[in-house]
Amino acid sequence: MNAHRIRLAGPWEWWDENQWIRISLPGATPQQGSEQLRLRRGFHTPSNLDPDETVSVQFPDTFGEILEVSVDSQPVAASNDREFDLTSRLDDYHQLEFCCIPRETELTPPALLIRQVPASRDTNSK
Repeated sequence: MNAHRIRLAGPWEWWDENQWIRISLPGATPQQGSEQLRLRRGFHTPSNLDPDETVSVQFPDTFGEILEVSVDSQPVAASNDREFDLTSRLDDYHQLEFCCIPRETELTPPALLIRQVPASRDTNSK
C-alpha cells in the first residue's frame, strides 16, 4: 500500500532538562551519548483528508528506540516499532512530542504517512 509522505523537517524543540531549545531536523543530536532525547514539534492536520485515509507518524531508524509518543499530551500507541497511528487524534493544530534513545548522531526528521484504508472485500459476492 503506497503512502503519501510529509516530512516534518525544520524547527523542532529539544528538552534540555530545564527548558525547550529550538533545533533543526535534519541535523545533529543536541546531546552526546546514549541519553534519552525528548523532542517536540507543532503541526497542522494535513488538508483534504478523505474519510478512508489514515495518518500516522513514522520515525526513521536514526532515532533508535522510541520510548514514548504523545499528541497534545495524550499518549499514542505504536502500530509497529517505528510507526504510530494519529488518525483518531487529528483535529486542526497539534503538538507531537516523543522520547527516544538515538541510534545515530545525525537525525532525519520523522514523517507523516497518509494511507488509504483498503476497501473490505465482500466474500459473498459472485
